[in-house]
Amino acid sequence: MNINSTKTPAQPHLNRVPVSFKGDKDILVIDDSDCGINSTIEDVKSALGSKADGYNIHAAKGGNEGLKKAEDVKPFLSITAYNMPRLGPQRGELIKELKQLGTKVIVNTHNWYGNADEARKAGMETCEGVYGADKYVYQPDKSMLIDSIQAITEGKEIPTYIFQEKPNIPSTNSSTNNQRGDWLDRVIDFILNANIF
Repeated sequence: MNINSTKTPAQPHLNRVPVSFKGDKDILVIDDSDCGINSTIEDVKSALGSKADGYNIHAAKGGNEGLKKAEDVKPFLSITAYNMPRLGPQRGELIKELKQLGTKVIVNTHNWYGNADEARKAGMETCEGVYGADKYVYQPDKSMLIDSIQAITEGKEIPTYIFQEKPNIPSTNSSTNNQRGDWLDRVIDFILNANIF
């Protein structure tokens, strides 16, 4: 009987990084474009700095390839795009399936529109709140992505976005807003009485 046994090499690095997940030094980048993959890999390398040589960075194009690679590699961290049409599971389903494999998940995308704070809030509520991602990063925020990767690889708390409160705009019934309301009423009266329509 021929039995192939693979001796697992000692992994002394596991004792240095306090982690609550797989513990490997594998990071998976999933995107639907080569440009997105390459850009994210560069951000990962920037985040890791001089420690980058101690990590294995894997890439996958789309959700199908990403899940297959995640099952094979068992990365402790996956960084994925959110919307990858025609390339397998995407959006929330991909996040949920990656989380079931035991990987930390950062969603790095700009699929939400509006001003930057509105897009960040919508992404956080959807990716983190609904689907369980560890971190949502609004894609133009390179420093947030880098800080989040560093926090996860060092076993620290993941940074959060700080949102500005909406300015307190007085209602149109307010006495301080009467001039604005009067002006608007005059414009509406003018339009209605001018027989423009």
